[in-house]
Amino acid sequence: MKRKAYIHPLTMGLVFYSILLWSGCKENPTEPENINYDYSYIYHYRSDFDISKFTVIKENRYSRLMMIPNYITDSEVVTLSANVDTVINRICVYLNTNVEKEYNGFKGKVSYFVEPGIIPRCYGGSSIPIVSITKDNSLLSMYSHETVHIFSMKASSTWLLEGFAVHLADTLGVEKLWPNYSEDLHKHAKRFIGTVLTQEALNYIGTNGFYWVDPTTYYIGEAFYSFSGSFVRYLIQNMGKSNFLNCYSITDFKSSLYNVTQKSFDDWEKEWLNYLNALQ
Repeated sequence: MKRKAYIHPLTMGLVFYSILLWSGCKENPTEPENINYDYSYIYHYRSDFDISKFTVIKENRYSRLMMIPNYITDSEVVTLSANVDTVINRICVYLNTNVEKEYNGFKGKVSYFVEPGIIPRCYGGSSIPIVSITKDNSLLSMYSHETVHIFSMKASSTWLLEGFAVHLADTLGVEKLWPNYSEDLHKHAKRFIGTVLTQEALNYIGTNGFYWVDPTTYYIGEAFYSFSGSFVRYLIQNMGKSNFLNCYSITDFKSSLYNVTQKSFDDWEKEWLNYLNALQ
């Protein structure tokens, strides 16, 4: 009698997960040597940028780090580079994308400039993926946040763009740091409810278009990022990731949200605030 082959469900699960990882940010073993890492777009934002200062380069599987000598230690470089690559891969799997898809066939890696005295940022609009990060204070942890931006720039407003980055960095990041430092994101957002200054931060939620909110300011900046991240997380938890992503890049997010959920933006916002206020 022939014995039927039996494959344990756990084995099937591991195989399926491996396929997902492979289909996310795949390594290109035959990456061309003549890739043009054109960093000129940085000067649109920073006229004083001096690329000649970055003489230390570490190449990784999905990223390349450019550093100023002696700014971070060798062990910090090793840890940072490993964490950056892990985050890139997790984001690619979550969003089913990669650098080539997002940057018109660009076959290179995500470039990170590590330097003191800056607020971390992703250079949106560049033809290649570029991020500036720092190890100053707690801002080093924002490499996860800025990496999310690399793969999710097609938002219709600042609060959506930043909220999604806060949510995913907290969900997929190797380190759980800024802005909630391992505290539950919803509970952290609740801390900012009830003051005049944080009402200003709340007023940005739902505002269409792009505007600057300094993340280093506590009462407005951190409140805005925390509120945005919490609200995005609440939407994803209650309407589903696919439905949210379908609305994310639509110019009129509010109308798209209503079309998908049959619930107005104002109703969603009231429901979310009630949820936060009820948290213990």
